[in-house]
Amino acid sequence: MRIRHPLSPGDRSPSVDRSLGMLMSLSAVVLVVAEFTRATSQVGSFSLWWNGLGAAMVVVVLTSAVVGGRAPEAVLQTMWGAVVVLVIVLETTVFLAYRGPDPDALFPWVWRFESVAVCYLVLLTAPPLAVIFPLVAAFLPALSGIVFLGRVPDLIAAQTPLHLGNVVFAVLFLAMRSRLLALSRAENAARAEEARRALLDARARREEQLARVVHDELLSVFSVALHLTGPTPDVVRTEAGRTLRRLRGTLVAPDDGTMITGLDAQSRIAATLREILPEATLTGDGDASLVPRRATETVCAAVAEAARNVARHAPGCAVEASVRAVHGALSVSLTDTGPGFVLERIPLERLGVRSSVIGRMRDLPGGDARIDSTPAGTTVVVEWHP
Repeated sequence: MRIRHPLSPGDRSPSVDRSLGMLMSLSAVVLVVAEFTRATSQVGSFSLWWNGLGAAMVVVVLTSAVVGGRAPEAVLQTMWGAVVVLVIVLETTVFLAYRGPDPDALFPWVWRFESVAVCYLVLLTAPPLAVIFPLVAAFLPALSGIVFLGRVPDLIAAQTPLHLGNVVFAVLFLAMRSRLLALSRAENAARAEEARRALLDARARREEQLARVVHDELLSVFSVALHLTGPTPDVVRTEAGRTLRRLRGTLVAPDDGTMITGLDAQSRIAATLREILPEATLTGDGDASLVPRRATETVCAAVAEAARNVARHAPGCAVEASVRAVHGALSVSLTDTGPGFVLERIPLERLGVRSSVIGRMRDLPGGDARIDSTPAGTTVVVEWHP
């Protein structure tokens, strides 16, 4: 039996209801222990079917306490609803099933579980009905006496006003649930906002990466091509092919955690420098230690942009480069004897040094880039450490 909750989805939270249901089930277990002696002493005074229903109600309560932390919401709602129905049936038929000698002295053990049913109903129905229910349920044993005995037994009459107090449990449980729902909504809203910001940050980083590729690769190739006449030289074809591969990798290739040796990393970075600055004096060192492919490609891209800047702005000057990929770290130094520049004077919309070299490396965890430029020349140092 699954009871359909009448509240809107915004007024519900499975995690909140599960926690409150678990709390109520554990409280019911305490009641089972407390009422065990009374219940066993009354077994002989009731019909077998009534005792069976009472035992079923206890079993459902205990099961709810055991599986409340992991059972599906529909299963929990079914168990909570079953307890409510069984309590109503047991209270309504208490004097139909009673076979004892003194109904005036009877306090049926199941009456203690009315508070449990009241709180379960808070999780299953709308607040008005949850508040009305304890006011009605308190009179069920008295109603049973009137129907099956023709009168209200003395102890039942005395205890009924006290059971009207169960409405306090309903109100407190409703207030607790309302507060927890508000906290849950606030927490969900905060998580949604955090996820939205993370998505926006990821998109911004992706767009920045694309802008770098367009600046570093596409515009450089196009700039060369525009100044050519006649057949396209092989070097431009090679650069164009490498540009397309870089663009595809930036757009769709995720970081897959691939590792390469320091020797391979050194060779890749050195090959990139030789393509752009074939006259440069190049030294290097690599070993068998492993470095991430992503770090190698990022360093390679930053170094490539630094080398292109030298080729554009200081053509014909002497260039020295050092590439080291040892002990799991990468370090590249590129020095030219060009006229130098002042980084602070470069317009913000220019992506080359500021974004494609420094920004690219500092976006990489463990990466960094430094530039020392004077009228006598410029040194760019690109590093990555695990």
